[in-house]
Amino acid sequence: MKKRFAEVHIKISKNEAAEIIRLMEEVPNAIQELCQWLHSTRPRKTLSVKDVHLGVAEILESKGSRFMERMVHLREKERQVLIGIAKFQPIKKINQTQFVQATGVSATGIQAAVKRFYDQGVVDRLPAGYVLVDPLFKLFLATLP
Repeated sequence: MKKRFAEVHIKISKNEAAEIIRLMEEVPNAIQELCQWLHSTRPRKTLSVKDVHLGVAEILESKGSRFMERMVHLREKERQVLIGIAKFQPIKKINQTQFVQATGVSATGIQAAVKRFYDQGVVDRLPAGYVLVDPLFKLFLATLP
């Protein structure tokens, strides 16, 4: 990452690189997207953690309408499940009482929604639990009420 930014006259330290990797949850495509955004919006300077966070906020604003479009086609209960996963991931057991209460969706409804999202590639099940595949979509959803 440091080498790629240096090629375009942008300096980045290990701290900022680590923050990019953390925020993008080690997902290569998301890391690349954020780095590309930072490259195109902050040329010829030294990146700070604040720049990284501003870059994420700008991407979320830029993609917000597309993310909302995805949400419009979902039932209210499905939206609540996605928002719940975004806010509390990883979800070890999707039918646990705390998650059911947090989403306001029945355990059966949660299971059906998660299966659908898993089949669509929106949600994945890792050893730690269920997570959203796209870290930017997760960050967007986590800001919703």
